[in-house]
Amino acid sequence: MHPRTVDAFSHCLNLIRSEFTEMPGLRLSKCQARRLWNLDLRSCDVIFETLEASHFLRRLANDTYVRADVGVDNGR
Repeated sequence: MHPRTVDAFSHCLNLIRSEFTEMPGLRLSKCQARRLWNLDLRSCDVIFETLEASHFLRRLANDTYVRADVGVDNGR
């Protein structure tokens, strides 16, 4: 992977992690996240897969993502 790509990925990952940290109740679909952070489809998928695999985010039944450590009402 090209260093600039790695830097851009790290920047986006940290930005999204920071947003979810600052707003514990934040609940977004990938489509909403793509619009909010101007991400392409592949980048969004990789970032959210990374955050989910690290147990920072979790995907709810309605395909929205929330912080894994914040209680929610079953994705409604």
